[in-house]
Amino acid sequence: MKAGKIIIGTAFVAAFGTSLYFLYTKLIRPELMKRRQSGGAGSSQPPPLPSSGTVPKPTQSSSTPQIVWPLKKGSKGAGVKMLQQALIDLYGSSILPRYGADGDFGSETESALISKGYLAQIFQKDFDLIIAGAKAKKERETSSGITGWIS
Repeated sequence: MKAGKIIIGTAFVAAFGTSLYFLYTKLIRPELMKRRQSGGAGSSQPPPLPSSGTVPKPTQSSSTPQIVWPLKKGSKGAGVKMLQQALIDLYGSSILPRYGADGDFGSETESALISKGYLAQIFQKDFDLIIAGAKAKKERETSSGITGWIS
């Protein structure tokens, strides 16, 4: 009698756990990822970029490289290099200490983004904010005569 209860109890726990796992992977997780990518309710928003006033909108020119979104681990090229250089401009060279702005989105770039509150992959909206924030910071430093100063 006791062994039968144990088997029934174990089967119930296994069925309940399996149901929760499928509920999470098929319904909840995809919805969370969709919200994060669209910036909807429940998404974790990155912290505001340092600025004094409004951040200028980035301008598109013919020299802007073609970028395949999102930028993520394994991405390479001029877009990645621009992102890395902007991170260095905003947060100092210690943000990418080993490789700097090498144009290769690896573990170091991924860790730097996560440490500043961004997702491990960067969509155009966040890329534009980071680039514009770095540009605004450089302009403030140049206009106040604090070139080369890192906060």
